[in-house]
Amino acid sequence: MSLLMAKKMGLSWLAAGEKDGRPREGKPLACGGRGLVLMEELGLLGLDEEGPAGRGKMVAELLGEGEDRGREDEHKRGEEDETKIQPWGETYYFRLAGKVSIITGGASGIGASAVQLFHENGAKVVLADIQDNLGQALAQKLGEDVCYIHCDVSNEDEVSNLVDATVKKHGKLDIMYNNAGILGRPLGSILDTPKSDLDRLISVNLVGCFLGAKHAARVMVNQGQGCILFTASACTAIGGLATPAYAVTKHGIVGLAKNLAAELGQYGIRVNCVSPYGVATPMYEGFSADTAPMIEESLEQMGNLKGKIPKVEDMARAALYLASDEANYVSGMNLVVDGGFSVVNPTMMKALYPAKL
Repeated sequence: MSLLMAKKMGLSWLAAGEKDGRPREGKPLACGGRGLVLMEELGLLGLDEEGPAGRGKMVAELLGEGEDRGREDEHKRGEEDETKIQPWGETYYFRLAGKVSIITGGASGIGASAVQLFHENGAKVVLADIQDNLGQALAQKLGEDVCYIHCDVSNEDEVSNLVDATVKKHGKLDIMYNNAGILGRPLGSILDTPKSDLDRLISVNLVGCFLGAKHAARVMVNQGQGCILFTASACTAIGGLATPAYAVTKHGIVGLAKNLAAELGQYGIRVNCVSPYGVATPMYEGFSADTAPMIEESLEQMGNLKGKIPKVEDMARAALYLASDEANYVSGMNLVVDGGFSVVNPTMMKALYPAKL
């Protein structure tokens, strides 16, 4: 029976949970009104339990009779497998259930949003940063499936220890999200850029990503699977968005990702980038709760997609997609999240639509 046919009969779907209380990966959750019965008992599905669709028994809600029996059965199942059921009428989908992830630069900005989103979608998250107070506070807020580890990504020993500690704690590593980075000067010409600025940006942005990928790969190669992600920048798709030193590091990350996608594909490892347009985060000089609205207004005015403000959550959702099995055959991609900014010729647009621009 198809999902559409089941819906027409008034049936909703609920995936049976794992023993640890999390739903099985890749199964939609739904919970509706009255009386839960096994669809297999109804003879509606004919699932092959050993096939991809048969992981965990599917449970349906039959609208009509059997309310008391359904509630009793639901209570028993809750005691047996601690399935987490969503409030009535809600549907939820745990896209990273059972996965273990590391997110560097996870204490603030895009990283903090990704930590929360990955956690909400069922992942066990190791948050790495040098902002100890922020990182520890976020980990404590989210609970036991999130932990904080201090890590300077420019230090290879610390990156290696981060990966080893994660594998020791959780037994594997599925997702390595190399997000840590610094902006440096917001403006500047190559003519007045000191080499020390370039060295600092390269050591954190580019070397940090290189080391994170290196040590994640040594684990993932043995596993025969894994996902490595990087935060790059929309400046990799169009010139003039960043300082020369910053652009060098982000172009280097995209080049690294493409090269690793070719090298590590034979081991079942996917490698991709998320390249954000400008987002109001603590990376911006002078950023605060008071200045954030002004920064966002400026970004919206400069952007191509009007009426929308780029948020850290938008970038985290892009990372979630690439980390999930929905992107199971996506590798070597630079996903530019810029509202079309990098593909638009603003001079032409102003000439064609002067009243709006």
